[in-house]
Amino acid sequence: YPLNIGFLKSYAVKNFNTKVDIKLFIYANELCDAIRKNPPDILGLSYYIWNTNISERIFKYAKKINNSILTVVGGANLPEEEENKIDFWRKRHHFLDIRISGEGEETFRDLLGLFMVNSNIKESGARIPGLEFYDKASGTIVSGPPRERIKNIEDAIPSPILEGYLDQFIHLEPQLQGVRGCPYSCKFCHNGSKYFNKIYHFSFDRIVQEIEYIRKHNKVHNILRLTDDNFGLFDIDLELLEY
Repeated sequence: YPLNIGFLKSYAVKNFNTKVDIKLFIYANELCDAIRKNPPDILGLSYYIWNTNISERIFKYAKKINNSILTVVGGANLPEEEENKIDFWRKRHHFLDIRISGEGEETFRDLLGLFMVNSNIKESGARIPGLEFYDKASGTIVSGPPRERIKNIEDAIPSPILEGYLDQFIHLEPQLQGVRGCPYSCKFCHNGSKYFNKIYHFSFDRIVQEIEYIRKHNKVHNILRLTDDNFGLFDIDLELLEY
């Protein structure tokens, strides 16, 4: 249930309305068929430990179909240490154009806005916060400053569930996000970095609306997953359990 890319779409549509046409995929064969039949301007894929290899194969496939497709990656299975980033890029720059670090909504929005003006992002978008790419001529990484996290997530990011953007995946095990961030610094976890240490909440009312939307539209099973890193830390968690 691709809640992550649902957030990216809902934020982009909020900012650009009908200027963007974003389609969401989770199955490789369906995505490759779509790329072949109607190549997109931008292909964004996630890197998690379970899908990095297949995402890279799809990036390579897309570049063979149309080398001008802008390939963009984000996700937890990406190097954060500077000494590891250069090795990452040297092995992938022939099929990967852009990396987005941290929360993706604002950086992806800025990327889309810039692309509408100048599709050659590497000439014009070098300093977008949270965005980086590899400069082949110099053999160096070009990156903007770190992107600050979104604090008022409730008002800033429309719910992709309530907007209906994830309806096609409702037969899967639906997911909800109540909070973003984690107060702990566990070394084994992506969200243990200082970047994610502040906690930001979606409201109880919004989460309840999402639960009821899923209840109404999902007739397959009664499983619901909560993606919060430490569910149970806050009073709202108990209220949701009681609900």
